Amino acid sequence: MNNLKLLKPGFGIRFFLVVRLDCRVPGYTTDKLIIESNFMAIQQGLIQLTGRIGDLIFYQTDYGYAVRRSGGNDRNRIKNDPCFVRTRESNSEFAEAMKCVKLFRAAFSDVVTKVADGGITKRLSSLFIKLVQQDNINLRGSRKLQSNALAAFEGLEFNKQTSLSPELRMLVSPSIDRSSGRLSVDVNMFSPAAIITSPPGATHFILTTIAAELDFISHKFNSRSLNSEPIPIDRPRQDATSFDTEIAGSTKPLVLAFGIHFVQMINGICYPLKNREKAAMQMVKVSAY
Repeated sequence: MNNLKLLKPGFGIRFFLVVRLDCRVPGYTTDKLIIESNFMAIQQGLIQLTGRIGDLIFYQTDYGYAVRRSGGNDRNRIKNDPCFVRTRESNSEFAEAMKCVKLFRAAFSDVVTKVADGGITKRLSSLFIKLVQQDNINLRGSRKLQSNALAAFEGLEFNKQTSLSPELRMLVSPSIDRSSGRLSVDVNMFSPAAIITSPPGATHFILTTIAAELDFISHKFNSRSLNSEPIPIDRPRQDATSFDTEIAGSTKPLVLAFGIHFVQMINGICYPLKNREKAAMQMVKVSAY
């Protein structure tokens, strides 16, 4: 492993290490790997690797095949050495944020599998870490997610590639009434043929509402999912629809999400589309209590 080259110096210095590996595949003798600094790498070439070679770990991400170096500080030293007290505090708060991410994904598991893009976990992780760090009650290292911080979730898109269309969002009226325990989403009359943009292969769409009670202290949840009947994408008129559910007596944060996904109906049976093009869901109402 050599051939160190300096490419495009700018405000900082960026080094790329070109590594040639004997792949021993008929017709191919070498593959190329470009490593940026000591920590970040993107694999380029006809052959992509996963696994470990020496101190290099090859793995697949949503953005392609990558590689990183193994190693780091000794685990026992990080846990006990006074020099790493700040690291331990950061790790504790990171773990708390990841518990919140796990709870959120579990509460919205239906929509995560049908609508959410591959980067939803990364976006949630970043958001929950920021919200945990906003805790102005507990000491550093013991900070928790405070209920009043959940207002940041209103407007959250589950699919970054496809937002809930403004035309459809304008038809939706969400409400949370804690006194009665009623959570509802009212959808006004509309013309699917005029405002719904469908992906190739779709014949029908389904409107979905998810209501959830989230307890970030005990890390428990209570969620309800409501779906419309499959609606033809070329229907000229769709009557007003209401999605109502009840979570009575709650003192925990309550949230409402509304979205749309597409299916293909053949002989009366709905088949989900493999891609999530045009599928969307948005957090439309949050009551942090």
